[in-house]
Amino acid sequence: MAELRWIRTNQEELRMRARSGDNEDIVEDLLELDAQRRKLEDRIDEIRKERVAHQECIGQLSFQNENEAVQSHQEKMYKLGSELDEVRETLDHLEKEIEDKLRLLPDVTATSQFD
Repeated sequence: MAELRWIRTNQEELRMRARSGDNEDIVEDLLELDAQRRKLEDRIDEIRKERVAHQECIGQLSFQNENEAVQSHQEKMYKLGSELDEVRETLDHLEKEIEDKLRLLPDVTATSQFD
């Protein structure tokens, strides 16, 4: 997503360029979709960390024969796994939408076409 990084760091320049064409709405949409994408990626990281913590607890509790506590952590891991699948699916759809929007823009990193 190199173009998205360029768009994110050069928002004002791109907005000025887009005003002269039909791309202003696309730029705003891309910035919003990018923010959503980053939030989803953050949530994926959080879920992974939570699952690791539960996994470590399961290991310790299994060693101590704390079966009810183990089962509780396993259920939480299952719920987190389901959430992770949902978030990944949402992220996949969002990334496709971003790719489609990027195709509508001219090569934003090439300055010669705007000069």
